[in-house]
Amino acid sequence: MMNPQLAHGGDEAAVRGLVADTGDQVKAARQKWLDERRTGIGGSDAAAVVGLSPWRTPLEVYLDKIGELPDSAENEDMRRGTLLEPVVRQLYADATGRKVLIPDNIIRNVDYPWALVNLDGISIGPTGYQRGLECKTARNKAGWGEPGSADIPMVYLLQVQHGMAVAKLSVFDVAVFFGDFDFAIYEVEADAELIGLLMEREAAFWRMVKSRTVPDPVSVADVKLRWPRSLPLTYVTASPADLHSAAILMFVKRHIAALEAIEETAKAALQATIKDAESLTFMDETVATWKSAKGGTRFDAKRFQAEHPDLYAQYLTEAAGARRFLLKEKCQCLQSITIPLPSIPEGLYLPPQVPAVSSPSPANED
Repeated sequence: MMNPQLAHGGDEAAVRGLVADTGDQVKAARQKWLDERRTGIGGSDAAAVVGLSPWRTPLEVYLDKIGELPDSAENEDMRRGTLLEPVVRQLYADATGRKVLIPDNIIRNVDYPWALVNLDGISIGPTGYQRGLECKTARNKAGWGEPGSADIPMVYLLQVQHGMAVAKLSVFDVAVFFGDFDFAIYEVEADAELIGLLMEREAAFWRMVKSRTVPDPVSVADVKLRWPRSLPLTYVTASPADLHSAAILMFVKRHIAALEAIEETAKAALQATIKDAESLTFMDETVATWKSAKGGTRFDAKRFQAEHPDLYAQYLTEAAGARRFLLKEKCQCLQSITIPLPSIPEGLYLPPQVPAVSSPSPANED
C-alpha cells in the first residue's frame, strides 16, 4: 500500500521539509533502499541485465543482488541526481500543471514477482488519468531527441518500460534537467513487445541469481571482479586458443613499445625546436605547445613517517593485494605462432612532409 505525498506548485518544500537531512540520515535511508532493491530487479537494473548499460554489467548486477559486490561510494553525478530530483519533479509539476504523487515505498507486481520499481512520481491529469514520472539530470543532450518525443537514451527507455510493466502504467513522462539549465519533458508509451522480451530476460536473470549461476564476464574489469584473488600453487593448462590469445597480446605489446619509441623520438625533436618558447607555429596555426605548469604542493609521506612514525602508523589501513598479470614473452610455445596483423618495420623513420606554401602577395593581405 502506497502512502503517497503530493508535489504541485510550491508544495515540494513542504513535502520534503525545509531542513536538509544529515549525512548519517541520508546514508541510513540509502542503505535501507539498497537492501530492499537486492530482493528483486529494479528499473535501473533493466539495461544492465540485458547487457545494454554503459555503466554496469550483468555480473555487477548479479554480485550486487547476492550481496558480494564491493562497496562503492555514491559518485558526484549520482549525488547531484538525488539532490536535484525534487527540483526536477517541481519543474515538471509547474510546466504541466499536473499533480504528482510521490510513492513512499517500492512497488511490486504479482505477475512479475522478481521485479520491483521505485517511482520518482505518479503524474495525475485533470481527468484522473495516471502516468509514471521519471526525473533525470544530464550534463548534456547527447542521446536525447526532440522534447515531447520518445527519443531518449536506451538505458532510460528500458528503465521506464520496466516501470510501466511493474506499475501497470501505459505512459511515462521523463523530465530532464540538463547541465545548461535547459529543461525538457519526453513522453514514452508502453511497448508490449519490448516489455515481453525484457521481462523474459529479467526472469531468466533472476533464475540465475536464485540458483547462484554466475554470468559470464564481459570485460577486463569483470574478469578481475569475478576472480579477485589467485589460489597459491595452482595452474591451468593452456588450450590452443589460449596460446593464440597470448601470442596476439605479445604481438600488440611489442608494437606498442615500438610506436611509443617513435613517439618519444618525434616529441623530443619538436621540443628541441621549441627550446624555451611556449609554442610551435606554422603560418597562422599552432602546431604544438610546451608550457610550464603551475607549481603545486604535495604531502611528503616519507618525511612524515620518519619524523612521526607513531602518528603515521595510526592512519595505515589494510588493503587487499591486487592480482598482477604478466605475459611470459620468452615462452617457447609462443614463438612459432604467426599473427596475421601488419608489422611495423624496425627503426621506422617518418620524414616530415611539409607542404609548400608561398608567401601571400600584398594584394591578398587584409
